[in-house]
Amino acid sequence: LLVLGLPCRAGASPGEAHFHNRDPLQTTTLETRVTALTTALTAADLTIADIRARAVIAPLRRPIRTASGAIEASPLLLLDVLTEQGVTGSAYLFAYTPLMLGPLQALLAQLTPLLRGQPVVPVARQQQLEQQFRLLGLQGLLGMVVSTLDMALWDGLGKAAKQPVVRLLGGEPKPVRAYDSWGLVDPVR
Repeated sequence: LLVLGLPCRAGASPGEAHFHNRDPLQTTTLETRVTALTTALTAADLTIADIRARAVIAPLRRPIRTASGAIEASPLLLLDVLTEQGVTGSAYLFAYTPLMLGPLQALLAQLTPLLRGQPVVPVARQQQLEQQFRLLGLQGLLGMVVSTLDMALWDGLGKAAKQPVVRLLGGEPKPVRAYDSWGLVDPVR
């Protein structure tokens, strides 16, 4: 692919996976762009060796107010995808309540054997897990774990390419306006 410095097949039509004088970021859907980019990035040949998770409860300076009550501490599952090539992709999952840390960690432990030995290609791993859980669906705790795995896989690709993930997706790093639902600050203070 031209943008990634990979050779293009001469005469390829715009709809083909190999782009001829065409930026893959100009394809029609985000999924097509992501698939093209992650396929090209697989040249790094990253393979999942293991997935590790640690449950932590991080104290908060101020509680977060929600409709369900105040959250005094942040229950997090810290997830690392280790590759055979020595690159580690990391992400974290906010579990909402400490009661969910154990079940999330146990669910991840059950998914790990399915992913060990697979290439670090986020779209392919998403499709693999969608197929595996077609009848159950990817919502609830399973969806939370799969989403966190997706972030960790992208983080690993970014580290291997020595690029921020936003660049891998065709964007550029820039400041983003912060959002606050007023649950994090006390408007009286």
